[in-house]
Amino acid sequence: LGTILEEIHPDVGAAYEYFRTFELYDIEPDGKKMDMGYTVELPAYGDAYIYDNGYGTYQDYFTMIHEFGHFCSYYYNTVPEMYQGFHVDVCEIQSQGLEMLSRPYYEELVPGMGEAMQAYVVYEMLINIISCCIYDEIEQEIYRNPDMSLEELNQAVVDISSQYGYDQT
Repeated sequence: LGTILEEIHPDVGAAYEYFRTFELYDIEPDGKKMDMGYTVELPAYGDAYIYDNGYGTYQDYFTMIHEFGHFCSYYYNTVPEMYQGFHVDVCEIQSQGLEMLSRPYYEELVPGMGEAMQAYVVYEMLINIISCCIYDEIEQEIYRNPDMSLEELNQAVVDISSQYGYDQT
């Protein structure tokens, strides 16, 4: 992974070298670990830590690249912690952006799987865009009708989602 990150940009490669040198990760598959991956910021150190209960498959590359996008964000962030806010949308630009920048290297990472992985990451980005549109419309409906009941809200979610091709029943 380090080779492709260096090719994407030397700063990304430098962050990866730091990440590896100081072993800022726990990514080995283990049945005793929580089944998820995430990155936690360590602002006192100017870096972060990646946790993942890997599968030992090509899926681990998707997770690591995504989470390493978050790591780079924290690593290169110079804004003091007390002045930072948390904006999920911005955080996902950094992580999903690295996924897209890594796309041309998937065949190098997992020979024989590159084309399928490239298609999958684009598919995931499109699904994320659609999901964001759905959430936005649901939020707008709530703001227009703040007194709706839970049943009405649930029906609005079904109605809005179905307009995007999702069956919520």
